[in-house]
Formats: sequence, structure tokens, C-alpha cells
Amino acid sequence: MYFMRHGKAEGMEMESPLTKEAIQKMQEPTFISNVLRINPDIIYASPSVRSMQTADEVAKIMKIYRDKDIEIKKDERLRS
Repeated sequence: MYFMRHGKAEGMEMESPLTKEAIQKMQEPTFISNVLRINPDIIYASPSVRSMQTADEVAKIMKIYRDKDIEIKKDERLRS
């Protein structure tokens, strides 16, 4: 089991999206390599916009590089 924090967001509200810089960092080789190393099967994410965006990016990486579909489960208990 791995825990991952979302990238930097525009604010602290549940609706705050990730910054453009945070999205760009998730496309860098280091981030991609780390995701491929942990090789998730399922992602549990907070319902916040920034957490769901991060989960979506991880799932995209797994689909592109491993042709693996990752289920993302939004979990209200992870709300902060």
C-alpha cells in the first residue's frame, strides 16, 4: 500500500484544481518512473478536485506505459 499526496493546488477548497506547474511535474520522467515502480492496481482518492486530478494522471500513466486500466475510487473518508 502506498500513500500519495496530490500536487500543488490553486487553493485549499475542495474545488481547487492543481496548478499548471503541478500537472507539468506529473509528466516528468521522475514522476512517471515512480508511478511505474509502485504499479498500482487501484487508487482510493479524496473527492477533492486536486486529488481526483492526481489520481487521473496516475491512471493515465499506467494506461500509456503498461496498458493497464486502474480503477479510481472516490472515498469520502479521505476528505480533509
